[in-house]
Amino acid sequence: MANEHTLGDLILRTEATGEAVVVHWLGRSTSSAPGDAIVPVLVAAAEQAAASQLRLVFAFEALEFFNSATITVLLRTIRALRGKSVSLTLRYDDAKRWQRTFFDAFSGVGLAEGDDVRIEARRA
Repeated sequence: MANEHTLGDLILRTEATGEAVVVHWLGRSTSSAPGDAIVPVLVAAAEQAAASQLRLVFAFEALEFFNSATITVLLRTIRALRGKSVSLTLRYDDAKRWQRTFFDAFSGVGLAEGDDVRIEARRA
């Protein structure tokens, strides 16, 4: 069963599969202060994944755009999850140049892949 949260032009759809709790990022995130709306959804998904001993997946493949305010919230959330009992996978669409550029830059901000964070490029 999927839960859906609409935050302006952004939709976060959370669903549990047998292997993971997946947060699908859909639409566009353009809010200048998205943290109050996004963080509770991501924290709830992380808690669900930890309680079920499942991997947490942030799936960005269908995302059209996110601004720097959203990136800041995302980076803070990922840093907060490090060292917790949650393994995180970030999936993006390699065919979307802006997504590829953003995820390639992760290593420059201290979020390179490790035991608890994995980055997966896909073609949607």
